[in-house]
Amino acid sequence: DYEEYQIPAADHGKILIRTDSTSLDGRQLYHLLADSYHLQMEMYSARYVLAMTSIMDTQEGFDRLFWALLEIDRQLDEDGTDSANRTFSGKSLRSQRKSIGNFRYCSL
Repeated sequence: DYEEYQIPAADHGKILIRTDSTSLDGRQLYHLLADSYHLQMEMYSARYVLAMTSIMDTQEGFDRLFWALLEIDRQLDEDGTDSANRTFSGKSLRSQRKSIGNFRYCSL
C-alpha cells in the first residue's frame, strides 16, 4: 500500500501516450516515432506508447516529441482516418498546451 509507506503513486518521468482516439495502434506509433522522427520510446502496447524522461532530457527533445505527434495527427486527418475524434484534453509536453490532436497522454 503506497499510503502506508508514504511512497508517491506518481512517476512524472513517464509519459503515457494513448492511441485509442486514432487509427494507429501502439506498435505503429512506436515504430513511426522511431523510424521517421528518431524518437526512441521505452515500450508500447496495443493502445499506448510509453516515453521515459529524465533530468538529462532537454526542452528540444520534448519539443521534438510534441511536434512529431502533432505532425502525425495532421497526416492522419489529411488521410481522413481520424477526423471525427477531437476529444483530447490534458497537460501538454510544452507550455501547457491543451491538445496534441487525437493523441491523449498523461504523466504517470
